[in-house]
Amino acid sequence: MKVNIWVNKKDVINDKIIDYEYTRPYHDRNDEWVQVTISQDTFVQLEDNKNNKKGFEYDEDSIAFGD
Repeated sequence: MKVNIWVNKKDVINDKIIDYEYTRPYHDRNDEWVQVTISQDTFVQLEDNKNNKKGFEYDEDSIAFGD
C-alpha cells in the first residue's frame, strides 16, 4: 500500500520530513509544498515521530514524488 502526503519543499531538499499534510495546505500559501508517495512503513514511522517533532530522515527508495 502507498500513501500520498504533502510535504514542505524545504523538508524535501533537506531529506528530513518535519511536517506533512494529507491534503494540499492552504494555511501556508507562501511556502511551496509538493505531493509525495510513501510506503505504509514510512507513514507509520512518520506518525510515530509526529509527537516528538524529531522529523523523519528518509532515503530515496522510501519516497516518490507525485505527478
